[in-house]
Amino acid sequence: MEYRWTDWQDAETASEYVHWFLDTEPGEERINGQGFIEDGLKLLQLFPDSNLAGEDAFGTSPLVEPADYSRPTVSRKLFEKGLPLPPQTINDEFKTPPTGLIHWLPEPENLPDNIDNDTIVMGVIDTGIPLGHHRWRDETGVNTRVLASWQMLADWGKLNQTKLPFGREVYANDIDKLIAAHTNDGYFDERSFNIDTGVLDPHEFRGPRQVEQRASHGAHVMDLCAGADPELGEEEFCRRVRPIAVNVPSAGVFGASGTYLDDFLLLAVKRIVDLADAAWLKNNPSSPSTVRRGYPIVINMSFGKQAGAKDFIDPFSAFLRDLKDYRKDNNLSRLYVTMPAGNDNLTRCNAFLEPQGGETMELPWRVLPEDRSSNFVEVWTRHPNSSKHPIKLNLVPPGTKKLRPPGSFPKDWKGNYIYTDLMKDSDIVARLYARSDDIDGRPEKYLKYTMSLPPTYRLDGNNNVGIAGAWNISATNKAKKSKLQCVLSVQTDQRLQSSKAQNKRSYFDEVNYLTHDNNHADKGKRGSGRVLETYSYPPNFVKNNDYPFASPVRRHGTLNASVSHKAIACIGGYRALDGRPAPYSSSGRGRSPQNGQRSDDDGTIVERIMVGARFAPTASFPTDDAPSHFGILAAGSNNGSVTPMRGTSFACAQAARELVHSLFKNASSHQGDLKRLASIAAAREKRIWPHRNKFNLDLIDVLGAGRIERPGNSRVERL
Repeated sequence: MEYRWTDWQDAETASEYVHWFLDTEPGEERINGQGFIEDGLKLLQLFPDSNLAGEDAFGTSPLVEPADYSRPTVSRKLFEKGLPLPPQTINDEFKTPPTGLIHWLPEPENLPDNIDNDTIVMGVIDTGIPLGHHRWRDETGVNTRVLASWQMLADWGKLNQTKLPFGREVYANDIDKLIAAHTNDGYFDERSFNIDTGVLDPHEFRGPRQVEQRASHGAHVMDLCAGADPELGEEEFCRRVRPIAVNVPSAGVFGASGTYLDDFLLLAVKRIVDLADAAWLKNNPSSPSTVRRGYPIVINMSFGKQAGAKDFIDPFSAFLRDLKDYRKDNNLSRLYVTMPAGNDNLTRCNAFLEPQGGETMELPWRVLPEDRSSNFVEVWTRHPNSSKHPIKLNLVPPGTKKLRPPGSFPKDWKGNYIYTDLMKDSDIVARLYARSDDIDGRPEKYLKYTMSLPPTYRLDGNNNVGIAGAWNISATNKAKKSKLQCVLSVQTDQRLQSSKAQNKRSYFDEVNYLTHDNNHADKGKRGSGRVLETYSYPPNFVKNNDYPFASPVRRHGTLNASVSHKAIACIGGYRALDGRPAPYSSSGRGRSPQNGQRSDDDGTIVERIMVGARFAPTASFPTDDAPSHFGILAAGSNNGSVTPMRGTSFACAQAARELVHSLFKNASSHQGDLKRLASIAAAREKRIWPHRNKFNLDLIDVLGAGRIERPGNSRVERL
């Protein structure tokens, strides 16, 4: 039995992940026979094709007349094949793209009419956000502060909300009535309340169930973003901050690698912004267009992916940038967005290969057994002519010494997605996608490869089972003189079910990458055995620990791809006890070049290929605040509970709250989220964290502009 690559063929797709997801061979596993609606909701047709005055209300703000604006665009890479959704969640009217004017907002009577003009809307997009907690009620403790909440996986048929494409939405009045209905003699029946709001569906296999666990990610984030208690001196916060929550699907629906994550997040952002503007319009029906209209909106999204463009080629980040510009151009309230830096600093998911002319460089890719999700590696490089790019990739299975690489690209290739399969007899054991993208304002093109492997363990009867072991990635530079850079990233691999570890993430298993401070760490001296981070901390200086040992695998460059551009705030984490960066908090690629001089913080030589990418997080917030029982304290799943959870998801939730406090002081300022947080961080850093180890020079790629302490008051103090 021999391996062989097939000829390149057209993928006829705008997303290789969608193409792989929908392909039954090899494709993703359909667990327990639960398929998804593959034709889905063709929501892209509800968005405008380009920056044109529009007749379609779906892409607009309710505060702007359709003919009076240039609206944000939505890339064809999003919603290309619809959305995978359980059947009970779908509004059948949206299966076929409607024609004419699309109004997806609720009737005005559903929105409150008692909202003060100094209100700030806090949008929280997450999974498992419960709606009955006292921490998001008003100063009376009876009525909710939540303006609305969209449960994307709730049974649509329970309420038949004709304007909602899928799921179920409840509004402040609905929540108040349900709280009263489920409260008896002071006892709040939270489980039945969660079922009635659509936050919990214990009967559907793909229904929302996160709030059944002790600690819900969404509850923790919601508390850090918008939780408040008047008894702790937070009366102003209770009065002025009105949350809008969106419970998005879990990875079991949008895919372990984030296949459809951007699609759901984009809809969630648009829903929050439109509802906030509709609420302003109801409470200010005659506000003139000459003054700024709308409530300031802060949105927190504690999500992300590792592999991706990491600049403005990414369609989701481009939409966020355009949406913020659109609001500014139309004299609407500012939009502030926070996302986490990511927790991939130690996962061996990021590498750089820089072969000289004629050189071949290799990198082992370790794929684990009993993994029920697919594995992906993206490879990005650039060159003036993508069809004749000198980088030649090959992917060799474990135990195989030689394999002829894939053939040359088709001569008539226009840069669209093409792919070649690695065959073993009649089985597909791997797939290699290729695509070329233009770089704005430059003669070069990006060339992107995506290597795809099927699950190594399946229960759906599919014979295309992946091969576990060390695959070998090779990059050959066929150019005679030039040195070229390839950026390699192992894609995110999230749990398909939050309660079960059904998937295992692959990693680059390169021999020179040191995970621990061992005997080789310092010229034969005995190491401490501790986990190595981006930096070591000797008594008098900070030392870059990432590349002295000649490994192409780097901690530098592990920033969340969803926020590696400069459109929104990217938040890292640090330890509150000593101020050191959290070991897992992802690092940027280093300081921005100054006066034409490059900075080699990440150990690379060739000029960086990512245009418009950020070099570091915006700022950092605490992710661990105790010497043991790691994490920070905030709400658990149940009303009144407190639990510790750790990760940069909770750092960026604090950043969203810090932005609210900043808006309390100066809501009229035109400063955006990045400048506000960076200026706050620089001031706090100088005052609170005087760092003897050259913080401003050496740690910016891990912590950003500085460290900001946790905003707000904690109900429970650490021992």
